[in-house]
Amino acid sequence: MKKVVWIVVFLAGCIEPYTPPEIKPADAILVVDGHIDVNSKSIIKLTRSQNLLETGETEKVEGAEIVLENESGETYPLTEEGSGSYSLPPQMIQPIKHRLVVRTTNKRYVSEFVETKNSPPIDSVSWDITTDLGVKISTSTHSQESDIGYYRWKYEETWIYTATYWSSFVYDDLEKNIDYRTDDIHRCWQSKSSTDIFIASSLRLSENLISKFPLVIMEQRDPRLKFGYSILVKQYAIPEAAYLYWKELEKSTEDLGTLFSPMPSQITGNFTCTTNPEEKVLGYFSIGTSSEKRIFIDIQQLPQPDNYNVPYINCKLDTLQLTDIPTFNSSAYIIIIGIGKGTAITAYLYSTNTCADCRIAGGTNVKPDFWP
Repeated sequence: MKKVVWIVVFLAGCIEPYTPPEIKPADAILVVDGHIDVNSKSIIKLTRSQNLLETGETEKVEGAEIVLENESGETYPLTEEGSGSYSLPPQMIQPIKHRLVVRTTNKRYVSEFVETKNSPPIDSVSWDITTDLGVKISTSTHSQESDIGYYRWKYEETWIYTATYWSSFVYDDLEKNIDYRTDDIHRCWQSKSSTDIFIASSLRLSENLISKFPLVIMEQRDPRLKFGYSILVKQYAIPEAAYLYWKELEKSTEDLGTLFSPMPSQITGNFTCTTNPEEKVLGYFSIGTSSEKRIFIDIQQLPQPDNYNVPYINCKLDTLQLTDIPTFNSSAYIIIIGIGKGTAITAYLYSTNTCADCRIAGGTNVKPDFWP
């Protein structure tokens, strides 16, 4: 028995860790993400790809010039909005082919000329309670104009959330006194746009019909379902070549995260670099009208959990004496309520701004125009 143990230890000591050969990172390539939406504001985003082992945010390409151009030579310049985003307002365009032209500091990139694709209406955006009492949101559409349809969807979610404490007072930094608060910083609305790829085809179906394509799945304790939730779904009809591009990109990003995660460089699209034809470009330009539909989920119709997965914040109340009011730090703390006897306030309770101001979490306390 001792002999066997000795042999095992001896062999283990001879094994050296295997270090694979160094993988040379691919050069960062330009990523063009966006679709020109004829009937609403369009956003084109320019970034640089990352190596598969890189972490952190992708590089935003700023200072570029982007122009929408048709076969007749008419051009529509896009406006830079910062952080690699470029916008174009709704346009009355001719029913001819268009392309996108991108100029960076020392390079010029152009897409192929593509036809305008008009999206059929969205039949429905619906939600169902899942077997584990969560919520699944789906969309349906159909078209009688063609036998086969290729579709892509994006969405924007909006939901209500609240701060831990309700603040009834506000501190005046100039006068160094406390007054009653007139604004509501307890309830906020948070919005988030989709980042995953949502595409479908009716190629293998008997008719051009997409039924209940899943977009969002939330578990029962998801904090988005606590107070109020809405989703705006936008639908695009895309050509077959665009569908195949997004399909390949979808396969490549399944293990990487989202569309804005590091990208493998072997997938391209319909862009080329005219300055250096050998340079790869990632992106697919398409143009057309979109259709959209918004729904609200009645929270009262959902099974109510015992609690929600709200991020934990260590909130506590401290006492502010009247004599300490002139030195109160209003940049870090917010006054919650006054304490005393009857109408006479002898002190105040305050907490950190993260516990009393919902805006700190990134939302807005201004109710959106579409919210009822």
